[in-house]
Amino acid sequence: MDELLLRHLRGQTTETENASVDAWLKRSAKNRRALAELRRMLEAGRTADSRLDPGDPPPATDVIWRAEARVAPVGSRRLKPMRPRLRFLGGMAAAAVAALTAVGLWNALDTSGEATQAPLVVATARARPRSSGSTTAA
Repeated sequence: MDELLLRHLRGQTTETENASVDAWLKRSAKNRRALAELRRMLEAGRTADSRLDPGDPPPATDVIWRAEARVAPVGSRRLKPMRPRLRFLGGMAAAAVAALTAVGLWNALDTSGEATQAPLVVATARARPRSSGSTTAA
């Protein structure tokens, strides 16, 4: 009956439903007070809604991250969304490619005419002295 009364107050009922609400109201003063109370609550809600400024909606990415965090299995720790990490790794990869390209262009466009090579460092091993106790047959 409450749903019917709410629709009646909103003007969303048919003629038959209006007749049943009118009959219900004529049965007792308690029913009329109940409808009056429901009407006051409905008006209070409308007034509160009109005064409330919801502000701007959050960005879609925030909403998605919150939803992803909620669907984590029960008992598991909440995982951070992957998107910021992927963005960071993608940025790092792009920076590395840009740096390698810049070094390659620098070497390709070197106009000094000299061959620029890094000095070659060769490590040599020292000969170890043989221990006096071991002999080898020749």
